[in-house]
Amino acid sequence: MQIKSLLIAAAAATTTLANPLLGLGQSTVPGYPWGLGSCLTRQQATWIVQQFKSVITNPNRDAAVKLASVLLDDSFSETSDSINVLAGHPQGSVTYDDKQTYLTGLRGAPPIPSMTDYDILAGCDSIYWFWLADGIGRDISPVKGFNRFRVNPKTGEVKTVEIEFNSIAWGRDIGWTCTPPPE
Repeated sequence: MQIKSLLIAAAAATTTLANPLLGLGQSTVPGYPWGLGSCLTRQQATWIVQQFKSVITNPNRDAAVKLASVLLDDSFSETSDSINVLAGHPQGSVTYDDKQTYLTGLRGAPPIPSMTDYDILAGCDSIYWFWLADGIGRDISPVKGFNRFRVNPKTGEVKTVEIEFNSIAWGRDIGWTCTPPPE
C-alpha cells in the first residue's frame, strides 16, 4: 500500500510540475516551446531564430512588426558595426537603442528575400545564428553573417541582438561602388 501511495504522490507531483497553466515557464510569445529549465534548449533556440528570421524576411511589413512587437523584450536593443557603417553611424554605437525605434526601422526596411541557416548554437541565455542572405538589392553577392541573441529562456523574448555581416557585399548589392585602393 505504501508503494501505491508513493506512486500516486509522484504522479501528482510530476503532473503539477509539467502543467504550463501553473505559471512555470509561461511566455507571452505565442507558440514558444515551453520548458522547465533555466537555460535554453536547442528546440527553443531554433524556434526563436525562425521567428526572428520571419520578422526580417516577411514581405508583409505590418505582419513583421506585429510579430517583432511580441518577440522582442520591452528593453530590446541591437548593435551592429555592419549596419552602422552602411548607415553612416559611428562604429561601436548602439544601432537601435529601444524596441520602438527598431519597430519603426523595421516597418520601412525591405525584407531580406532569402536566408539560409548555417548553424544555430544555444547557450544558457544566448543564441548564435550563422546565416547566408541572398537576393539583397541587385543581388550581386550573397551576404554571410551571424547574430548573437540574448534572450529570456523562460519567455523566449529577445533582449538584445548583436549582428555582424559582410557589409561590403551588402553595400554592393544596394548600389555602392567599392573600389580597391591603388597598389
